[in-house]
Amino acid sequence: MASVSESPATAIDGVFRNRSFMGHVGAQFFGAFNDNLFKQLILFLAARKLFPGEDQQGLAFAVFSLPFILFSGIAGVMSKRFS
Repeated sequence: MASVSESPATAIDGVFRNRSFMGHVGAQFFGAFNDNLFKQLILFLAARKLFPGEDQQGLAFAVFSLPFILFSGIAGVMSKRFS
């Protein structure tokens, strides 16, 4: 824990010098990057297959994102209610 006399910038600098913390941040970053890359590749392939000859990337993005938007609230409530 940071001491009272230690400035916030010094405390943050100490955290970023911790190798295990940086490994954790790197793993989180590459995990999120991999998920988003996979989602975008599937989106491009699905849009090309569903709408040949047309540029319907926005529609395909809406179709694939809609379940996340609609069901995230319900999933949050259910996760609180049921362990």
